[in-house]
Amino acid sequence: MNRYITAIVYILCLTPSLLPAQQMSNGQKAPSPTEEPSQEPPRCDPPEIGERVAQWTISPEGIGPIRWGMRVEALENAFVGKPLDAPITHRTQLSCHQAYHWQDGCDIISIHLPDGHIGFMIEDHQVTRVDLYEGSSKTDQGVMIGTPTAEIRKNYRINKITKEIHPYMHGQAGDPIEVRVYSADPHTRNNMLLFTTQAGKITAIRAGRKPAVDYIEGCL
Repeated sequence: MNRYITAIVYILCLTPSLLPAQQMSNGQKAPSPTEEPSQEPPRCDPPEIGERVAQWTISPEGIGPIRWGMRVEALENAFVGKPLDAPITHRTQLSCHQAYHWQDGCDIISIHLPDGHIGFMIEDHQVTRVDLYEGSSKTDQGVMIGTPTAEIRKNYRINKITKEIHPYMHGQAGDPIEVRVYSADPHTRNNMLLFTTQAGKITAIRAGRKPAVDYIEGCL
């Protein structure tokens, strides 16, 4: 019996995870089992990436230097200001972006902007859509979140425009409306801007190519 007790004591002494105040080999204190993980939001490192992306304009064809269908490697280069076709020697490990895996072949990368965030949809390694729910980023015609809905038709007179009630928000005050602005290029009619509006103002902007731009729940 004494031999088994001695063995248990020996194991406990050698197991740092079971000692809440144990010092780690690098001098840092090991987290207590009762400590909550940090909930601080990620910050851009370097912050120039979020600032650069915030300056990109959104159009039916793409965002900034990115066009729908470009490889994710081009997006990585654009984040850091490199030529789109430059070789990537390593993946950018940015604390300002979070990648959300939705399903096989589809991920969403969220970039923190100085005053909001924007999501890039990646399908089979290609950029197919962006979503802006907050921030002051603008479209190619100067439209942004908070712009009066009437400005959409005024600024996109040559584009085909359709509108319908948002399928998930019918019955809410002001009935949110989805306004689609299609590409004016006959060769890229599957590309569009999609504005969500409510109470006469734009509340969200997304852009991309079909079918990705029509997904309501992320990649679904």
